[in-house]
Amino acid sequence: MVDFSRFPLRPNAFSERPLNIVKPEDKAAFALLMELVLLETGSRAAREAWQKAQLANVLGHAQKRSRFWAARIGPGKASAVKLRKLPEQTRAEVLAQVKGEGPLLTRADGVATKAHFTSGSSGQPVTFHVSEANAIYNEIRSFAQYLMEDRDLRANWVRLKPAPPMPAPGYKITRADNFAGRLGGLFAAGKATFIDFSTRDLGEVMRLVKSCQPGYLIVPPRYIEMFIEQAGLDYLKSLPLKLLIGIAEGVPEELRKTCESIGVTFVSTYSCEEVGVVGAQCRTQPDCFHVATSNVIVEESDDKVEVDGKALGRLLVTHLHGYATPFIRYDVGDLGTIQESCPCGHDGPVVTNLFGRLLSSVKRRDGTRASLYVRGQEMQRVHPLREFRIRQTALDLIEMDVVSDEPTPEGALKLADYVRAVAGEEFRVEARFVDAIDWGPSPKRLAFRCEV
Repeated sequence: MVDFSRFPLRPNAFSERPLNIVKPEDKAAFALLMELVLLETGSRAAREAWQKAQLANVLGHAQKRSRFWAARIGPGKASAVKLRKLPEQTRAEVLAQVKGEGPLLTRADGVATKAHFTSGSSGQPVTFHVSEANAIYNEIRSFAQYLMEDRDLRANWVRLKPAPPMPAPGYKITRADNFAGRLGGLFAAGKATFIDFSTRDLGEVMRLVKSCQPGYLIVPPRYIEMFIEQAGLDYLKSLPLKLLIGIAEGVPEELRKTCESIGVTFVSTYSCEEVGVVGAQCRTQPDCFHVATSNVIVEESDDKVEVDGKALGRLLVTHLHGYATPFIRYDVGDLGTIQESCPCGHDGPVVTNLFGRLLSSVKRRDGTRASLYVRGQEMQRVHPLREFRIRQTALDLIEMDVVSDEPTPEGALKLADYVRAVAGEEFRVEARFVDAIDWGPSPKRLAFRCEV
């Protein structure tokens, strides 16, 4: 239950007009906020009925506007289509549909669209179209999470994101007075700061973050590890942190526990560029992500992949607001399992055993896969380094590029031995020092990538 007495409102939040409570310019955003909270916390039966209707709407729209989808869905009524009977959708099919047909919304629909794209961390960047309604939903749904979790809205909000190379000083800062966005006319929320950076000066990045006094820091987890490596836990203690929110990659359990030891909770978000939010990590069950049922339906494929001894399915996502570019049973490239409810009592589907992409797992000769996570802190103890990238380029070969101020043959051998000990003795590991790592245009700099 959302108790608004716990959240700061602006002194002039309410309307002074007769027969009005919320100002007309704020009503639409506030109505959507309440609809999302009602939907995701209310009756399961009502929610599933809504999802069924929205699925029929999306299917009917795609069937009518797209030759690709008309052939895929068939000539029958969209409301009679069983989702699990439809084929899975691949990245290549998205690219072909978008290239051949463009956005499935036109000016006559009265909804603006624009081209969008993924980071390309999967190796196959995807270009697609999003509508203005998608942007509004994503913004309001993100803010709704803070209300549903009863968070302190007065705290400052900071997003730290690595970016492709940019001119000196190597970073760009964008600020807003209120992280409530479209709801800023109602809620007296903290300031929002977006920091995009390409500089290698980690000390400067840490200074920028501290200058913002973040209560909520949205950041790739490996940068928190790097902060701890450079300045210890004292740096995190010096920030007024209420919550760390990991993006672009999972939060390692050891790092989560380290942060909890100083009273800082570190949670993950599960989202993708194509559809937005997919799930929010449970506050009491870290392995469970409550599916954002106001946005998506998530399925687990029938075929399984064994990772670390667990049989995981590929996660298939259907976007309930995908009218510009439909994503229906879309293979996002992640692995996991689906449960009907959460042990915490949440009465809705959850994703568990979320592993991430196949590209993030090492492939063995027998076809099974295993996680490969190498901590930068441990690597530093083996040999001083500033940056590294690891790739599996053959079934028996792992290659490693390292940027270091002390490149030595002995150091390369030590690093190779360390990675071999983590990955397994069946692999050959070759480590080499380089002046710079060619990460490509993607802002997601994956520390490990399987190319087999």
